Amino acid sequence: MEDQANASKKVSNLKEQAQKGNTKAISVLMNRSFQRRGVTATVRLQEDCLQILLESVKVPEQ
Repeated sequence: MEDQANASKKVSNLKEQAQKGNTKAISVLMNRSFQRRGVTATVRLQEDCLQILLESVKVPEQ
């Protein structure tokens, strides 16, 4: 039960950090979402522009 609470707290903290513009947190959350589709997200901030690169070995079905 405690492990589940800690995991929930970590996800909540990641979301909080992502909302503040933390590119690593955004990347972690996106990669968790896309992982089962074989897609990798790379996130970076260039000046005032958030750049997100999505890569995959094969094009996923829509």
